[in-house]
Amino acid sequence: MKHEVPIEYKLLMEVSGFLKIHAPSPELIEAISYASDDIFFKKAKFWRCLMDYKKYGLRPPYSIHTNANKELYYIHLRFKKYLI
Repeated sequence: MKHEVPIEYKLLMEVSGFLKIHAPSPELIEAISYASDDIFFKKAKFWRCLMDYKKYGLRPPYSIHTNANKELYYIHLRFKKYLI
């Protein structure tokens, strides 16, 4: 979420900081996703991840690895989405 919808992610983190909670609740994430018109929130990938977050919290049962190619891909997405 941080890489694909940075504005909504920043909003979630600011609300979490204001409420002095470590991580936003799944219900808060769901409310922001319904309020946003970004297509990312309509993808099955987002809803699968949200269900995992509801079930496992911040620690999924499988490891998630990133590399330079994935980081460049997400930078390209943000550039294309917000600057072009």
